[in-house]
Amino acid sequence: MDNTLTQEIIKIFIDKGIMAILILFIAFRFNKMIEKIKTSNTEVLDLKRQKSILENDLLKDKRFRKLSFLERQLSEFYWPIYIRLQKDTILFEKIPNFFSDHNTLPIETNDYLENEVILKNHNEIVEIIESKFHLAEADEILSNEFLKYIKHVTTYQAIRKISHFNHRNPIDFNEPYPPNFNDIFAENLKKIQTKYNNLVEEIKGDV
Repeated sequence: MDNTLTQEIIKIFIDKGIMAILILFIAFRFNKMIEKIKTSNTEVLDLKRQKSILENDLLKDKRFRKLSFLERQLSEFYWPIYIRLQKDTILFEKIPNFFSDHNTLPIETNDYLENEVILKNHNEIVEIIESKFHLAEADEILSNEFLKYIKHVTTYQAIRKISHFNHRNPIDFNEPYPPNFNDIFAENLKKIQTKYNNLVEEIKGDV
């Protein structure tokens, strides 16, 4: 009787021990699974953060590259041409009859202004257009104005080198100064400058 009771007690302890071990094993595996899920979630969050950082870096890089291009457009193309156009405008405002028969300037003064100011400005503008045209991002309208301007300047230069035509003007050869060139050019300059200013403000807002 005592022997049987002892065996039953031992059996109960063994069963409970096995159950306890099983429970511990299940708990261990469960904890491992939870840790794995947590690790996986952390990795996912890290990947998302890294992706977000990369996207922000790419966006910043894109903005800075665009800003750099806009700066080149303004500093190497639009403003240099605009300043030279303004020089011509000031001269023609001060001497409205420069190209007419009513021009009363001495010949020496007239020749100096024409060769050292007007033609010099014209030549520099054409040189900028030809060498930096890739910076213009010109639409069809502005491109056509550039072509008209170049034709005008080319004709102007040619007739001043031929003594027989020395006192005639490009308009006499159907190549007048394009009347809309200055306004169309100034409008495009304004658009580029506005893009530049807006982008600078965007970049400031990200800092």
